[in-house]
Amino acid sequence: MDYKSAHLSWVNSHPTFMPQHTHICGQVYSDSLSFLYYQTGSELINQEFARQLFKSDIDYHASLSLIISSLSVTTDAPKFFVTIGFNHQTWKINSCVKVIENILSFDWILSCRAVFELHRENGEHPHCHFLMETEKMFKSKVLEKIWATKGIKTVCLKKSFIDCKSAEKFHQDYINLIKKESKMRYVALDTKWRKENNIPDAFIK
Repeated sequence: MDYKSAHLSWVNSHPTFMPQHTHICGQVYSDSLSFLYYQTGSELINQEFARQLFKSDIDYHASLSLIISSLSVTTDAPKFFVTIGFNHQTWKINSCVKVIENILSFDWILSCRAVFELHRENGEHPHCHFLMETEKMFKSKVLEKIWATKGIKTVCLKKSFIDCKSAEKFHQDYINLIKKESKMRYVALDTKWRKENNIPDAFIK
C-alpha cells in the first residue's frame, strides 16, 4: 500500500485537521506533508515512516472526536446511519448525485453528512452513506420516506437495497473516512474517483 498517497488523501478530506503538538504558521498541513513526502531527498522517507505517521494522525483525530462527542449537548433528535446501494446496471453519477441532493433537501432531516463511494475489497459497488439527524421517527419511517425520494427508483433496484440503522459512535468516524487500515486503500481510490468526476468529498446539510 502507498501510505504516502493514502495519508495525503485522508488529510485533504480533513482540511481543518492539525497533528498533535504541531503548529504550522502560514501553511496548511497537507502542503507540509506533501513537501515532506515528495521533496528532493524524499526517498529517505519510506513507507513504514508514512504508515506510522498516518496511524498517529488517525488515532489523534479519533481521540479528539471522542472528546468533542462527550462535550456535545445531547438532543432528543434521533440519528441514523443509512446506506443506499445503487443499481449496477442503471446507475449514473449525475442521477445518483441528484438523488443524494434530493434526500438532503427534506425538511425532516435536520442535519446530514453523506459520502458517495465506489470502491471496496471485492470490486466496484456504487453506494452512498448518510449520517443523519432527523425529526423523531422510527427507522421504518425513514426507509419509507427515502424510498419515496424523487428519482431513487431509477438508480436503486428495490427498497431492500437501502439499509437504515441507529447511528453508533463509530459511524461518526466512518462517515469522516476514518476506517480500519485494511479499508484505507479504498478510501484513497474513492477520493481520487470523486475528484476526477467533480463529486464533493461530502454532501453536507
